[in-house]
Amino acid sequence: MAPLQAYAQAELAVFQNRFGDAFAILDSLLAQYPNNELEDDVEYLKAQIYFKKQEYQKAAEMYQLILDKYKEEIKADNALFELAQLNEIQLNNKEKAKELYEKLFIEYSGSTFAVEARKRFRILRGDKIQS
Repeated sequence: MAPLQAYAQAELAVFQNRFGDAFAILDSLLAQYPNNELEDDVEYLKAQIYFKKQEYQKAAEMYQLILDKYKEEIKADNALFELAQLNEIQLNNKEKAKELYEKLFIEYSGSTFAVEARKRFRILRGDKIQS
């Protein structure tokens, strides 16, 4: 099975809440096709599964892995935004969230998340924001 096909099957399994199957497919994909272009997508999907399972610490670790290992890839800004939101809402670590939002709008200024990250940063900083 080609990597993209396997990834699509994993996404379908996630959609059907068959997380064990999705993890098996994703791990198999990484083992069979090391260093392929989908690695950051695979790790991102794993993070999303952990989030859906409410395993927030594991999700945070996966998002951090993407930032450490794939910071130039397409999912990096997504992972950074998700990690910031995770810290702000689920993990209740407002200072860490503020740092991450700031990093996003500075280092990934072209990201579609940059405007929202700046807004969230300013709210966490205590600025008065007009709706």
